[in-house]
Amino acid sequence: RSVVSKMDELSTVVNANSIDIACVTETWLKQEVPTEIVDISGYVCHRKDRATRRGGGVAVYVRDDLPCRRLDSFECDELETVWLLYRAPRMPRSVSHIAVAAVYHPPDADGRSLVTHLVDSLDRLTREHPYAGVVLLGDFNRLRDAALLSYPLRQVVRASTFGAATLDKIYKQFPTQSNILYYRARAHIVAKRMVEAKADLEKFVSSAAPDARE
Repeated sequence: RSVVSKMDELSTVVNANSIDIACVTETWLKQEVPTEIVDISGYVCHRKDRATRRGGGVAVYVRDDLPCRRLDSFECDELETVWLLYRAPRMPRSVSHIAVAAVYHPPDADGRSLVTHLVDSLDRLTREHPYAGVVLLGDFNRLRDAALLSYPLRQVVRASTFGAATLDKIYKQFPTQSNILYYRARAHIVAKRMVEAKADLEKFVSSAAPDARE
């Protein structure tokens, strides 16, 4: 079941479709497996192996000519996530970077810790990179995602991905001037900077469409 046995197929799919970033979950890799074995020519592999029991794991392949760096400080040992910050060749003027988080949530894991981690990371990302777009993707199994949807992120996968269920999902959000103010205010509240939060919320309300203020 390891990705090692599927590298020929994975490499063919990635190269044939000229993919910029490919995310793989349930890699089943261990620390003793060298990255050279799972490399794809022309791509940089960022991996997060499960440390204890077998299975799980996440790997992200990024085209090697893309400006991209790994956000190691956003990751924690207990959760299977890889965070990256990159800039595509063509970006909307309102977006500075795109933050990508590849996620594997095991079916028997505590969903609360993952949701807390993701929301806290989004708050931090908003403070440090207020003009960045966000894409969270991977195998979320049956994670309760109300907190992500109310952040707000939009879940864009509509088809079933396992039987009749949608377990593999993509959540995204790209900044507009209005929601930049909202997220910045939210970050100020988290940091207990209430004067700054009040100022940004007032700007947010005044910039919102009239029907959005009601």
